[in-house]
Amino acid sequence: MMARINGHSDLEEIRRRALTRLLEPDSLAVNIGLASCGIAAGAAATLEAALEQLAPEGIEIRRTGCLGYCELEPLVEVLGPGWEGPRVVYRDITADKIGQLVRSHREGKYLTDWALGQMTDAWSLPDENYGVTPSLECLPDMANLAQTPYYDGQYKVALRNCGYIDPDDIEHYIARGGYAALWRALTEMSPEDVVETVVSSGLRGRGGAGFPTGLKWRFMAQSPGDVKYVIVNADEGDPGAFMDRALLEGNPHSILE
Repeated sequence: MMARINGHSDLEEIRRRALTRLLEPDSLAVNIGLASCGIAAGAAATLEAALEQLAPEGIEIRRTGCLGYCELEPLVEVLGPGWEGPRVVYRDITADKIGQLVRSHREGKYLTDWALGQMTDAWSLPDENYGVTPSLECLPDMANLAQTPYYDGQYKVALRNCGYIDPDDIEHYIARGGYAALWRALTEMSPEDVVETVVSSGLRGRGGAGFPTGLKWRFMAQSPGDVKYVIVNADEGDPGAFMDRALLEGNPHSILE
């Protein structure tokens, strides 16, 4: 259970500690995508096999959300302790492959035929804003994930943590700067300032109408009553888009914040 946060220094201490845990595991760490798309492709069995075969060997097994390449699930990322070696994402890693994959990776034998690519760019890694500027060893014969045709040109904002953090681990979210904006809203801004900030941001709903979010907040603030409720509308307006599902499964704390 996370300690109670009584001040900004507490939040910052959790962020620093969690950032180290997220980026510099004590041993080899394995991220397994457990979003709906991954589970449909067999990722739950992959996770079970990893926990059974690899966890007893001291390898850290993590759950993550969707990286966006659903057709190649189950996607598994392997990263070394303390930024030793590259972060490599592998595709189609079913339960019968996970043991061989991770043990080979641990020995420095990267199974390039199974690899989707390596994470080395800013879209997937914290930058100096998080107090860490990683310098990763790159594999010259393996694609940089951010430069592959599917990801090239993408700039992730709402989905930036999906596939990277454990969505059930609040400290992972805090490590990536999460809840810092909420802290400012609670301690440095008035309710009116918060509403006007959202209005001026131009943020709009993701449905067909694209209604300004700040106006909704203003209407709610001005409505009578001391007790009010916020309901998260996670209905998918565009068939097959799965925007809300990806957020809810991979970066849920961003919705709460």
